[in-house]
Amino acid sequence: MSGRDEHEVHYASIEQADRANKAFYEKFGSFPAPPRDWLVLDETTLVRDLLLQELGDWSHSRLPDGGRIWVAGCGASQAVEVALQFPRQHVLATDLSEVALAFGAALAKNVGVTNLELKLESIFDAPYESEFDLVVCRGVIHHTANPPLALQKLARAMKPDGLLDLAVLNDGFSGWSHLVPFQKALRLLTGSDPDSPDFELDVVVGKQLAVELEPSAAFITKLQAAFPRVKLPPDLANVPPHYLASMLSEPNVQTFTVASLDALFVGAGLALLAPYSLEPFMNAAFAWDMALASPELRARYDALPQKARWQITNLLMPDQPRVLRFYGQRLSSTHPVKNDQQLCEEFLARRFEKVATEATVHVRSDDFDGTIVATRREAFPARPEDPALQRVLDTHDERRPMGDAMHALGVSDFREVNALRRHLTAPSHPFLRAL
Repeated sequence: MSGRDEHEVHYASIEQADRANKAFYEKFGSFPAPPRDWLVLDETTLVRDLLLQELGDWSHSRLPDGGRIWVAGCGASQAVEVALQFPRQHVLATDLSEVALAFGAALAKNVGVTNLELKLESIFDAPYESEFDLVVCRGVIHHTANPPLALQKLARAMKPDGLLDLAVLNDGFSGWSHLVPFQKALRLLTGSDPDSPDFELDVVVGKQLAVELEPSAAFITKLQAAFPRVKLPPDLANVPPHYLASMLSEPNVQTFTVASLDALFVGAGLALLAPYSLEPFMNAAFAWDMALASPELRARYDALPQKARWQITNLLMPDQPRVLRFYGQRLSSTHPVKNDQQLCEEFLARRFEKVATEATVHVRSDDFDGTIVATRREAFPARPEDPALQRVLDTHDERRPMGDAMHALGVSDFREVNALRRHLTAPSHPFLRAL
């Protein structure tokens, strides 16, 4: 957890926080978040294969057909996203909000999902032990009263060689320096009672306070940074209440650095593996390797363990994502933790096929009912926007190792190879699959 005083826990007990979170998400937080377009890929193992490639499982064997996935704190949309991405696995999705689960059930029916089970349940009441090949928990434990215990529950549910896909609020995101103190001041101003919070009052007073402090456009800019996948209106008066509520009055806000997240993992018997892509098919990824021009600084940076380099990046780099998203596994797992250097060496030695499939795209309505308003077919993936990626795709011969293509293109620098690996073989850049 962040050591900064303004990033404190608002609710002292697990039960109190669960009640507040349930009330908040029933009112505001279970809105149908993006995406509006839901992809159903013809190639049913693609997302699994790309995820495993990020961890150096080039044979794609770690998440078997018929395996089990738990989406803990699934919200309104995440359960369906995961079920569509992993159609050969059975997905259990749990949440505190009946409204969120009802929306997820309606959406699942409308897009034809058949591998999903939805359940009303708190993470702290979860009884699972060594049951899941993959546990997904994004944007949840930092809103609980006890993140260490929540993570221990997730870790206990993983199979001995299972994987964790976790996202927590990033202390390096610049917005928290404005928004978290604003939330604390707002709670004082409204006399917020943890036992009976008035989230609607928080939104009304918060909007008034924001207008008093700065121009509407400046506050919208901060909100837009927190919701990059949503196009917000330029006038604060027209911003949907659920987006304001998410930034102004969520019950608990706790942030983490790479170092504090790593300590949380170790306390739960987990190893931090690697940062993962922002979202599958978003075609964007944050660069965790700093570009340092000074040879002396570069040498010092390179000599550090990988987690220490991530921490330096987390402390110093601007324009960081709102959340830290990392894979994890048990400390006792039989699978090795591979660093970027090892992953690049394996990348260069492997042969790859170009991904070429098709997808059915379901477009849902903006209403809170999961209705699908249009369906279309399209080729997948689209041509990469970066010409450097296209040059690699044009040069690579799947009968030859990737190192041959790099040699032909004159690419030998480790950082350039590492960037190409991440931008060609990961869920956010789904262009190459290992043979």
